[in-house]
Amino acid sequence: MGSNPIPGSSRESSYSSKIFNVAWHLKKQGYSEETIRVTSKLLKGLAKSASVDLDFPESVKACIAMKHCSNGYKENLVSAYARYVKFHGLFWVKPLYRRIERHPNIPTSLQIETLINFASRNYRPILVLAKYGLRPIEISMVRRKDIDLERRLIHVRTAKKGKARTVKLKPSDINLVAIYLSMKQYKNEDLVFPHNRAITDNYIKIKKHLVEKNRDPSYLAIRLYDFRHYFATMLYHKTKDILYVKEQLGHRRIENTLIYTHLVDFESDEWICKVAGDISTATDLIEQGFEYVCEIEDAKLFRKRK
Repeated sequence: MGSNPIPGSSRESSYSSKIFNVAWHLKKQGYSEETIRVTSKLLKGLAKSASVDLDFPESVKACIAMKHCSNGYKENLVSAYARYVKFHGLFWVKPLYRRIERHPNIPTSLQIETLINFASRNYRPILVLAKYGLRPIEISMVRRKDIDLERRLIHVRTAKKGKARTVKLKPSDINLVAIYLSMKQYKNEDLVFPHNRAITDNYIKIKKHLVEKNRDPSYLAIRLYDFRHYFATMLYHKTKDILYVKEQLGHRRIENTLIYTHLVDFESDEWICKVAGDISTATDLIEQGFEYVCEIEDAKLFRKRK
């Protein structure tokens, strides 16, 4: 049977120490800073409930069950507490919550450009990189040496167990990055942009200020992550090459990319399109009967009738 909840400040102090030990263990095990931060935050939230004893799993299960929140959030609570249980040698029967999958929200081109133009000089290049499919955490991991202004390239470090990749920016977009870099002297190993939490928090402020100005509440529904959904959908619309989209998003599993094939109607299409990034791939496509169409940002597009 679990112990009685510890009263007052001694209770909070005891749990804080135990949660800190869990966080320190996760850090030693190589978990990301974001995972550690979220785990600690969720555990502290559970500990604030007067009915919860973190060392008594049944009380935690009851608390989660009674919460008025989405199954996705409950799933996150269960995952965080599972780490607490494992570290402190407790036993529980893990409850099953499954988040309801939904199609990504795809902003319009006008909405994306409006948000970028409304942002300050410091945050405009950050939103530009999000428009190229970079996650907030990937933007925060960009070092000065990862940016090639002359060739307009950004080398993206992996995040969420994804694949590292290189994206090429349009001239107008790389110019915004260049202006940002000119405001400070960066060494090769310096991180260029703010922490991903700061990026997300400031983006929320940007869209709220935009709504206050133009009285269009639809912008409140646009998450920073939706910039990535926009990029993927538009790229698939242009190329219809799901493998190319997969590589540009840094996905390791094609299942994570396939959802974007359902977001655009291609029923009237009469062509199969492929993308070649090098001579070898282009040669193979020509041998398969594909014909060259055009070039988009150094990627050559080929097509063949269905």
